[in-house]
Amino acid sequence: MSRDAMAAMVRRFARAQGIQLSYTRYDGRRARPSVETLLAVLTALGHDVGDEHRLRAAVAADREHRERQVLPPVVVATPGRPCELRPRDGDRLDHATVAITLEDGGSLQLPAPEVLRSTPDGVGLDLAAAGLPVGYHELRIDGLGDVPSAMLVVPPRRLPPAPIGFGVFQPLYGLRGERDWGVGDLGDLRRLQQWVAELAGDFVGTLPLFATYLDPPVDPSPYLPVSRRFWSELYVDVEALPEFAASPDAQALAGSPAFQQDLRRLSRGELVDYAGVMARKRGVLELCASELFDHASPRRDACDAALAEHPEIDRYAEFRAGCEKLGRPWLDWPAAPGVVPDGGADDAAVRYYRYAQLVAGEQLAAAAAASPGLYLDLPIGVHPDGFDTWSEQESFAPAEVGAPPDDFFAGGQAWGFPPLHPGRMRARRYGYLIDCLRHTFRHARVARIDHILGLHRQYWVPAGTDATGGAYVTYPADELRAIVRLEAARAGTIVVGEDLGTVTPAIRQAMDRDGMLHSFVYQFAADATQPLPQPDTPAMASLGSHDLPKFASYAATERWVPPLQTCLTALADGSARLLLVDLADLAGQEGQDNQPGTGPEADNWRRRLDRPLAELTSDSAVTRLLTEIAEHRQRRATTTGAQQ
Repeated sequence: MSRDAMAAMVRRFARAQGIQLSYTRYDGRRARPSVETLLAVLTALGHDVGDEHRLRAAVAADREHRERQVLPPVVVATPGRPCELRPRDGDRLDHATVAITLEDGGSLQLPAPEVLRSTPDGVGLDLAAAGLPVGYHELRIDGLGDVPSAMLVVPPRRLPPAPIGFGVFQPLYGLRGERDWGVGDLGDLRRLQQWVAELAGDFVGTLPLFATYLDPPVDPSPYLPVSRRFWSELYVDVEALPEFAASPDAQALAGSPAFQQDLRRLSRGELVDYAGVMARKRGVLELCASELFDHASPRRDACDAALAEHPEIDRYAEFRAGCEKLGRPWLDWPAAPGVVPDGGADDAAVRYYRYAQLVAGEQLAAAAAASPGLYLDLPIGVHPDGFDTWSEQESFAPAEVGAPPDDFFAGGQAWGFPPLHPGRMRARRYGYLIDCLRHTFRHARVARIDHILGLHRQYWVPAGTDATGGAYVTYPADELRAIVRLEAARAGTIVVGEDLGTVTPAIRQAMDRDGMLHSFVYQFAADATQPLPQPDTPAMASLGSHDLPKFASYAATERWVPPLQTCLTALADGSARLLLVDLADLAGQEGQDNQPGTGPEADNWRRRLDRPLAELTSDSAVTRLLTEIAEHRQRRATTTGAQQ
């Protein structure tokens, strides 16, 4: 085969596997991945394409698989979008029956001719008009040779419109509480909620609260969590625990002169000392765990029941304890994939991680049940050495997610986490994704989905290459968006998509159809000719983001910017459905939470507020501004309601 013919075969096969053969660059020009890049991404997708013979074999195997697949593994009941069927020679669809086992155990049978539609590609199955309840059902087509089955997703057509409101945002680690241990905790979050409630706010927002690696080498990024299904014990309000009140040993440790001296040092810091804080908290939490598990009590019975109901907590605890004893990464563990080696986890450490998850979940649930509700953030990725990549290895691909070169990053970006494998997670019926969404949505009145583009396509950087040598891989967006709608509707969660940057109009239109809010950031939209811009789509508005300078720093470099109060009240009186007000902006703080493209030298995810929470909540200027924002929001809600 000639080189050109080989390249053409690679491109055809890559396109069939969902790899984009070109994309629009930041400057409007078209970029086309090389054949070498396409081969590397195909390898990451699991295809053996090392030479011409193996490439031909992979193409043939894929063709055979597609011909055998009468019904895809997942079907979404979407009006006007029938699911394509691939009947084989001899199949009599006119004699077949569509059998549906409903999520609640009920069943339904439909003659296939009633739900079959002619499509440009052949035959489609249209279940949108069958009156099925919202949920996850089992679909079978009886009367065909192999009796194919699929998960049937019936989502709501659209999420309800978001009400007009506002909330206050602050990374939890940055709060300074009355009994400060060197980091904000869930007790401080509750106190912030109480203050915002008094000012008629609708929610309190923070960065992701998932578990991260806080033992050396510390990796505190909330966007590289150990798991998107477990919370960080860093934020537990230790002194509020019933076990702390019942444990003389825990109280003695926390009250000792040396411990109190450490807390004073940690609390005075401008930056969070994650390792130092976690070491102190862990010492007390271990004693609290002993207090719970070493004594019979109704609370011990309730905790045992919770662990029995959620066995995944044990698996997570064993993994974290194994990491401590064996070291990271888990790829080097002497055991089968997804198994902690015998003797690889200390019982005391396992017990600690069990307890930490139980109490972190309890305290977060209490905050979520309080008024105002919580705004939580769901990152797109997880730590490559974390629990999720270990426990769900089949769902991830050996590559790195990133972004192609642009005018800010000429070499592109590689973000340090592996992509979900679109085909394998689909074959596994999206169980991992559903778990992640439920874990966040059950506690979130508002949830932001990081990098909403990732529901449609992701830029893969193959192992061994830099970010200039990547390609976009497409994802089954209709299915992913349907699952997001379904889970959000069940939880009553307002969904915000992070659609900043190079997101296509088609994706934004899909967000509108789903009822998602867009992200509107003042710093990206404003300029000297339009100093007070407004979103032109249903959006959550904010002055900045965790990757941008605080307003005081931004205004110092952009001389035309109106005062903070003017900008916030203009947004509060404007078209945004939700307004997110950064507490650090109200405090006049400078700097930023994270500087993209930098490492530990930039002190990312560590900066604390200069002023204690109690001082801010009693500041008349801060309170007056939030009261004014609340009044503007209320007037806007009244006006909008009258116009509808």
